[in-house]
Amino acid sequence: MIIAYARHSWRPDDSESCGNQLADIRSWAQSKGHKIRAEFRDELISGAQRDREGLAAATQAAKRGDLLVVREWGRMARDTLFMLTLDEELSKKGVTLYSLQEGKFSDSNDPMVEVISTFRAALKKEQRLVISMMTSKRMRQHQANGRRMSHQTPYGTAVDDQSPPSIRSVKAGQPRPGGLTEDQEEAAAVARIRELAACDMGLRPIARVLNQEGYRSRGAKWRAQTVKRILEREN
Repeated sequence: MIIAYARHSWRPDDSESCGNQLADIRSWAQSKGHKIRAEFRDELISGAQRDREGLAAATQAAKRGDLLVVREWGRMARDTLFMLTLDEELSKKGVTLYSLQEGKFSDSNDPMVEVISTFRAALKKEQRLVISMMTSKRMRQHQANGRRMSHQTPYGTAVDDQSPPSIRSVKAGQPRPGGLTEDQEEAAAVARIRELAACDMGLRPIARVLNQEGYRSRGAKWRAQTVKRILEREN
């Protein structure tokens, strides 16, 4: 289904009325066999103005699978960043932005669209990385303070059966001790890993030494991947 939108500026040189724009959209929809569910317009409003009653109503009326159609992108907005934001929000609803003259906004060849899209993608990636690092740091701080963060405790620690249950386990109806205590055997293995890594020994050779020297492992034997996780946590 089609949601049609038109905007007419207050500028003296803007002779294209909303009626003409909507007529073009109706003609196009008919030629393509599309049905128009609703039409919206904003009269005498600049494309630089983001807060528009007609546009807000159009985006709200659009449903999954719909096309929100304008005659050209300038009628939707004159701000590339705003257009990108609008396209992203509508895409989450399953709605496609479409211009009679330019086609789908997601297929735009505008260099500025590509530049801003690339920048926003990089920014989101950086934000996810920062959040991940902060979460990991908080978890390590909690573990350093003796708090249990998951079913499996970090190497070098064990569940402290004398500690009070964690809040999360109580809420789940399965109270479990929430504290940690040192596991001396594993702690010795972790110390040995650090010592060998400081000598620039590789992961596999370290695992081989631990197996040869009889350090206890949680699996059948020490593996390079286990050594890697321990070193990453230590760092």
